[in-house]
Amino acid sequence: MLLLSCDKSGLIVYCPDCVKDEPKSVILDIKVDKLDLISYKATIVRIYSGNLEDSVLLITYNVSSTDLTYKATLNKKYTLVAIYIKEGVTYTVVDSTIPRVRYEKNLCKEPCYFVYGKKVNLKLKYTMLEKLRDEIVTDNFYIAGYLLLR
Repeated sequence: MLLLSCDKSGLIVYCPDCVKDEPKSVILDIKVDKLDLISYKATIVRIYSGNLEDSVLLITYNVSSTDLTYKATLNKKYTLVAIYIKEGVTYTVVDSTIPRVRYEKNLCKEPCYFVYGKKVNLKLKYTMLEKLRDEIVTDNFYIAGYLLLR
């Protein structure tokens, strides 16, 4: 099965996002997890140029919101890392992108430039703490049901 991300593929052009003049840079739209001030001790986002193993750190943010932006150069690879510290456990999320531009002359009302690869998702998918919580709830429900049946 082949799955494509519309933003990263550049195959689908969203005409309202097109611009008449060719862009020289792009604003990366970085999504991080909603911060729960009680359970998250800290959240840090690091932006690297190129691959993570190259260790070319551009900037570090101490995050205080779910939306973050960064002005990036087109056709250059960026690797982003979010470090979440929750209840004494450190979680690391990594994503990378190469923002690119596409010239579209037929799909929109007028010829225009469309930037893709500008969205980065640094949200936690599933933490071990959530898994343990779900197992405890399931086990307690089973135990309660078992006791009621006896």
